[in-house]
Amino acid sequence: MKKFYQSIRCGPIFICSCCGGLWYRDSVVETSEDDIKAKKDNKEYIRTILYVTQDTHYLCGTCKNAMKSGRVPTLALANGFNLPEIPEVLKVCFVIFVY
Repeated sequence: MKKFYQSIRCGPIFICSCCGGLWYRDSVVETSEDDIKAKKDNKEYIRTILYVTQDTHYLCGTCKNAMKSGRVPTLALANGFNLPEIPEVLKVCFVIFVY
């Protein structure tokens, strides 16, 4: 149990660069543009897999397996599954309710 609690103590704060899912550290693997180039050297494919802009890229198991076989993951944000930007009016309301 101690090992389990240590693995989840930070919470699901790691974002999959492809599907945007929130994961625990043990559920993602760190990746880079070079790792993806090794599988498929195509700039459009790389932009599809590394859709979320972040300093360190992570992939969940589902996205990693799809990438290994050279496919675009079904739930990739680049497939149109990303949420629209929150309008400013709603951002203000959200901040009020959070605090």
